[in-house]
Amino acid sequence: KPMFGAYKNLIKSIQARLPQVKIVLLDIYYPNNLQYTQFHSIIKEWNSMIYDFAEKPKNNIYGVIRISSHLTQNEDFSFGIEPSSSGGKKIADLILSTN
Repeated sequence: KPMFGAYKNLIKSIQARLPQVKIVLLDIYYPNNLQYTQFHSIIKEWNSMIYDFAEKPKNNIYGVIRISSHLTQNEDFSFGIEPSSSGGKKIADLILSTN
């Protein structure tokens, strides 16, 4: 929770410095590698906090890109956790398709 507080403060400071900017947040994907599945519950909690934060009109968030819904295949990852070239392309396409 303290880390999410720092995350919110960062977003609010960006908004204060650049009030005309539309901020779009990205959630965290769930790596399929068995070494990292132990963190899925933490990722789920973090993503839930992002969704809740973005839904509140007072926070002035333009939207959330749910990359967790798109990076789901083993070939989307390199070294079990990093987005591969195909995973990176999916993320870039999602960002570019945001209006």
